[in-house]
Amino acid sequence: MNRITELLGYKTDDEAFEYILKTFENRTIFDWFVDWEKIYSKINDIEYHLNVLNYIIGKTDPQKALIEVISKDPGIVPIIPFLIASRERVFNILDENSGSELSIPESIKYDFRSKQKYPKEEIQKIADFFLKSGLNALILENKIKNFVDYMYGIEVGLDSNARKNRSGILMEKIVGKYFESLKKKYHDDFCYCKQANNDKIERTFSVNIEIPDRTYDFAVRSKDKLFLMEVNYYTGGGSKLNATAREYKERLNDIRKNCDTIDFIWITDGKGWDFAKRFLKEYYLQGGYLFNLHLLKDGILEKLLFPPVECH
Repeated sequence: MNRITELLGYKTDDEAFEYILKTFENRTIFDWFVDWEKIYSKINDIEYHLNVLNYIIGKTDPQKALIEVISKDPGIVPIIPFLIASRERVFNILDENSGSELSIPESIKYDFRSKQKYPKEEIQKIADFFLKSGLNALILENKIKNFVDYMYGIEVGLDSNARKNRSGILMEKIVGKYFESLKKKYHDDFCYCKQANNDKIERTFSVNIEIPDRTYDFAVRSKDKLFLMEVNYYTGGGSKLNATAREYKERLNDIRKNCDTIDFIWITDGKGWDFAKRFLKEYYLQGGYLFNLHLLKDGILEKLLFPPVECH
């Protein structure tokens, strides 16, 4: 029987696993929504040239005004792709008006890499890109008042793509704060380190590690045992979850097969596991220690690390 099952007070691992699965939740903190510091930094890097580009707003012929601005200040060229939410600098765009009915259209290369000066024909191509990408119409139809404010909207939208990565980072942050509270409570009986590979573990805990060297999110020492931990968070399903569960099952086997004083703990959360519970359950039924934030809050991990002393 899994030790977590005992700590939860269930009679079978199946019952305990179903309970754990029900307590998975999609949770977040305010920092998850937008990384404002990153956005402020990105805007600050290009704000001057965005303001230069503001010259063309209100013009009856924005394309002509853009040619004029590029001729005077070529530094605005590399920021133009940002206006269509792209970090790319070179585009090969199919020319739908070229080629015969049965042939593949030719592609036109648009290069926005930084230069001291752009030839007239290249400036014209950039202006054509501005027109055909819809940016010209944005100005003619008075949809924006200035490019700085416009770019804040673009950057917030692009930043939402990073939420998946931020979820795991924020989960580690939450668990790290939890370990700090355990450190204050148990003092020298509890020690942990982040991003722990074999070398760091040996230096921090003065132990020899004879398992494959990889970096764990946390390593925790409690009394006479060392726990290697991985922390993650999944709001949606996908093959990544199944691959992770299989990988951690193998890690569990490697660690327990080679070391009596080292064990593995997996802390995860998120409703994504509703779509990938098969391999998660295999991990748990194999005896793998599985926790989510609900179990941490209920003190189950603390009970595993510091078993209550039985009174006789």
